[in-house]
Amino acid sequence: DLVRRYIDNHFKENLTLDQLSAIAHINKYYLVHAFRKEYNISPISYLIARRTQESRFLLTNTDYTLSQIAQILYKRQPMEYRKRYRHSQEKHT
Repeated sequence: DLVRRYIDNHFKENLTLDQLSAIAHINKYYLVHAFRKEYNISPISYLIARRTQESRFLLTNTDYTLSQIAQILYKRQPMEYRKRYRHSQEKHT
């Protein structure tokens, strides 16, 4: 799947549903529906899982600090990421 491969190759970037839907040339609501149907997870949750997987790798295989890993994977500080993630989860419930 194009979107999944794109996430796998660009998970370190600040990706949005709007960007992913533009890449796939489909409506973002349909993208979420189709992605969830295919992979049993939303595209944004998959993105977060992919970053988490990479952070585990970096924690166990490098000497980077937590702050450095957060900067590499999220391009922002962990507290800002937590705030944005919780806000996005509130929108989906």
